[in-house]
Amino acid sequence: MKVAIIMYDKMSLLSFSQIYEFFKRTDIASLSVDCCALKYEIIDEFGLKILPDIHSESLDGYDIVAVPSGIGAMSLRYDDIFLSWIRSARKANLKISCDMGAFIFGAARMLENNQVCIRAGYMNALKEYCNPSDGNDCFCKDVFSFSEFNDDVMFKLENCLSELI
Repeated sequence: MKVAIIMYDKMSLLSFSQIYEFFKRTDIASLSVDCCALKYEIIDEFGLKILPDIHSESLDGYDIVAVPSGIGAMSLRYDDIFLSWIRSARKANLKISCDMGAFIFGAARMLENNQVCIRAGYMNALKEYCNPSDGNDCFCKDVFSFSEFNDDVMFKLENCLSELI
């Protein structure tokens, strides 16, 4: 099973690392995790430079695509080139978004008619893409979204993975 964790400028390194650690600690031997970006080098929200495993390649063929939170998601929702790249993940069996990462899937038109969880302060902006909820986590169709990574989210993600295997 192939997992792509999306990296982008001004992403939250905390959000990214929580998702990354979750996948790296799973007991699924067939799980392969790639950190993917459209660019060669990513700069997080505090200026730390990070190199992805894979850059500028299609996301088609990944079973799971996860987007961490980060203030950079707010501007990327208007970046047609980036969104076209994200759309290459449309066939993924599971799309995971952490908080503001939902804006990326939303702007790529991958959340239509879905309920998505996000912090209350961003609900109005997300309404143009989906049905936002201020709960901590939601699973609707092929999208699992959460506003804060915690043990409950980890348990639910483990269940989602076991259903995909």
